[in-house]
Amino acid sequence: MQEKKQVNSPLKTLPKAFLEQMQQQIGEQESRKLAAVMEQDSSVSIRLNPQKVAPLLFDLAAAVPWCESAYYLAQRPNFAHDPLWHAGAYYVQEASSMLIDHIIRHHSDCSSPLSVLDLCASPGGKTTLLASAIHPHSTLIANEAIKNRVGALYQNIARWGRQNVFITQQQVGDFAAMRGCFDVVLADAPCSGEGLFRKQASAMEEWSPQTVAFCAARQRSILQAAAPLVKKGGILIYSTCTYNQRENEENAVALLDLGFESLRLSLAVNWGVEEVKFRQSYHYHCYPHRVAGEGFYCSVFRKTKGENGATNKGNKNVISKNIMLNSKEKEMLTPWIEDTFLYMMNWLKLPNGQIFAVTPLHDENLKICTANMPRSEYILLGEFKGKDFIPSHELALNTMINNQLQSIELNISDAQSYLKKENFELKNVSQNFGWTLAKFNGLPLGWLKLMPNRYNNYYPTNWRILK
Repeated sequence: MQEKKQVNSPLKTLPKAFLEQMQQQIGEQESRKLAAVMEQDSSVSIRLNPQKVAPLLFDLAAAVPWCESAYYLAQRPNFAHDPLWHAGAYYVQEASSMLIDHIIRHHSDCSSPLSVLDLCASPGGKTTLLASAIHPHSTLIANEAIKNRVGALYQNIARWGRQNVFITQQQVGDFAAMRGCFDVVLADAPCSGEGLFRKQASAMEEWSPQTVAFCAARQRSILQAAAPLVKKGGILIYSTCTYNQRENEENAVALLDLGFESLRLSLAVNWGVEEVKFRQSYHYHCYPHRVAGEGFYCSVFRKTKGENGATNKGNKNVISKNIMLNSKEKEMLTPWIEDTFLYMMNWLKLPNGQIFAVTPLHDENLKICTANMPRSEYILLGEFKGKDFIPSHELALNTMINNQLQSIELNISDAQSYLKKENFELKNVSQNFGWTLAKFNGLPLGWLKLMPNRYNNYYPTNWRILK
């Protein structure tokens, strides 16, 4: 069912100070067009997971031209009840923000392993975008400073199914020990949210010139802390979902005095993205009356001066407490993990038996990270309990999983019941007892455990569909 919403006349509801600001920035005629488009419904777009291909339950309308595997939809389905969304087959993401895909693919060498930091990551749209764009042996650290936003980030990364993402919950300044460590740093900074007025009434209600000033100051501190983290030759991407120059151009241009040069994007004219030259630097705006998407700003800078590398000086080295798997334990993992991943990854076991995987080419950054940041975690893949291996829900969704594991294909009704943790009847079951993947359209949703005359549903309670 398509979702409906009520929209008031934007000329009456938009803050007067905001309208005056936009008239000064883009002119009266353009600002009126921007205000008028607020009366229209927002576009709906998704980004497909290239490693989780399955027949979708809805039609794709048109491609998002600046992002690989991204599409607009003719209408908005009920994503929360779609088993394929829960399986990680796609991510619902605003189209304008996917311009980051174009930047990372054109200004970084994604054919080689990279060290990447997403500084303000929740809920995970740009993190999963980066995970799909970069080389699979790369390391991607997803950071979210606000505690109550980390859970959504973790779930979305787990659904996407990549094994090379590490999650931290730190203030930006806590990364000082990782000076010169990253090929790419994305600072998608918290902002006044002007670009979200059409989608979120609360953004309009909370906006004020004072909010703009507060956000601009916070963004400056984020950029100042982010700049030293970039390797010489690496890039820093700065983005917001707001329009004003105070939060955007005036903040980003300071990077020119911190050893960076501004990079120009190659954009098709028909995309509608506006390029702004500001004090010898290039900046890019998506305005919803020109682009099929919401308001968005971005710029990209390359580090031309500085040193690379960091040293591990932390007091709490979590990795030093980890234990590399012995041959017997690795043999126990063999039925669960595809061979190529089993022998490619560094497998770590915590003292409590929990198992994680780290890309071997870039685990030095993770050593530094965990040494200095106690609030950090890998994606849990399972745990050893005595002679048994207990798989995690995250393993069921991970692309490392062995495709030959026992599974049961569910129809849409049963799949939805499974995701609600409601009872449903397993029909024509001829499988062996034990751990079994529940699948929909060929993609794993999670675990069932088959027993004589019954089964246990291991879908996490806090992930379930609530209504």
